[in-house]
Amino acid sequence: MHGSAVGTLTSALGLVGGLPSSIGMLVIWPIANRFGKKNILFVGCIIALAGGLAAFVNVHSFGIVCLGVVDHMEAKNGFRSDGFTMVIYAGLAGLCNGI
Repeated sequence: MHGSAVGTLTSALGLVGGLPSSIGMLVIWPIANRFGKKNILFVGCIIALAGGLAAFVNVHSFGIVCLGVVDHMEAKNGFRSDGFTMVIYAGLAGLCNGI
């Protein structure tokens, strides 16, 4: 795959990843209040593991990777790091594409 195509797909993946996260935050809040954060986090880890394995098995399928990648950094660190991470991704993608 050509470098510019990879950059385009990486940018699209970043955009596509933001929408489910926003919807998920709205949906999961009442569920976590009902069943407990620990239980919901455990189920989420199982889903993340399954999605990560699916993405790992078929890394050349953009659709599978989009569906399979789940972010757990907020739960792990106690704060959302997506904004900072996306700034790094965007900056490095631009730098790498330029090189």
